Amino acid sequence: MHSRYAGIDEDPEAVYPAAVLPAAVHSSADPSPIIRVAGAEPRGTSGEFPAVRLLRTGSVRLQEPALQAPRVVPTGHLSPKLSSPPQYMSITLVDGVTLELVRVPSGPFVMGTEHGYANERPAHPVVIGNAFWMGRFEITNRQYACFDPEHDSGLETGEVYQFGDYERGHHLRRPEQPVVRVSWNQAMAFCDWLSKNTGMRFTLPTEVQWEYACRSDGTSPLWYGTLDDEFSRSANLSDATHHTVDYPHVPAAVPPWRPADTRFDDGWRVSAPVGTFQPNPWGLFDMHGNVAEWTRSTYHPYPLIAGDGQDDRTGRKTVRGGSWLDRPRRARSAFRMHYEPSQAVHDVGFRVVCEDAML
Repeated sequence: MHSRYAGIDEDPEAVYPAAVLPAAVHSSADPSPIIRVAGAEPRGTSGEFPAVRLLRTGSVRLQEPALQAPRVVPTGHLSPKLSSPPQYMSITLVDGVTLELVRVPSGPFVMGTEHGYANERPAHPVVIGNAFWMGRFEITNRQYACFDPEHDSGLETGEVYQFGDYERGHHLRRPEQPVVRVSWNQAMAFCDWLSKNTGMRFTLPTEVQWEYACRSDGTSPLWYGTLDDEFSRSANLSDATHHTVDYPHVPAAVPPWRPADTRFDDGWRVSAPVGTFQPNPWGLFDMHGNVAEWTRSTYHPYPLIAGDGQDDRTGRKTVRGGSWLDRPRRARSAFRMHYEPSQAVHDVGFRVVCEDAML
């Protein structure tokens, strides 16, 4: 349409040169997986754990912390389900690239809400019968490149008047940004690859698991509070930065056009590196905003029945969490969207879960 009617020779979904990791990072070598289990929050967002001593158990190395430092919860709210500091696990994918997970406890919660959109009703009780491990962060471009080095998350090209910007868009392909433009089928293929290479069962979280983990034993619309609470330290959502036009060659008279909550400013126009914002009380980052996330579940109206289509490879799949494009209302714990499993969306990524009983 651009080419035919506007004379613009541009493909908004063009494939640019892929951000390929150095050869040593995505080597075909298949080292034994290394698992670290820690009971204390790593210092900062760099992934550094406290000093550890090694415990050898066959080909798998387990590490336990030498010091059990208390975990600081940014909201002052510690879930009663956590009688001790959360447990974290780190798995080496290839040299220099790790996958970190946190143990999510079992328990009951109320899924959905009576105060949201129609597809979020009725609110209904659900019981999570078994604890599981969930990715602390959304899968990054660097991690996904270990599986598919040719994938390119591309650019956000939806801004107005980007003439003069070299690539006419904002990068979504940087190594520590969450991977996007991956379909549900591709996300599941990554999980299958991860399972094969670690010997553990990885998959996408079900819609039930996702909402339970996001709420982290809370009942407010977002884990950090209400729709009117300051989110700039807790979530990457559509805000003052996203609302403004930041190109010097654009006339000041051109009004911003992105829907945004301009009361707050998280400082990011598109997706941020994972772990930039504060984690929820169970140690999970970016459950609201940054990028929306695929779940394993087929989209069904509430109340959900046992299984909720979680093992179906067909049907529209549920997406949760909202992205940098969304205001808080569309990033709530209960908010639901759905896409075809073959559809790759510019602001949708994923995180993984591991349900192995041995862990």
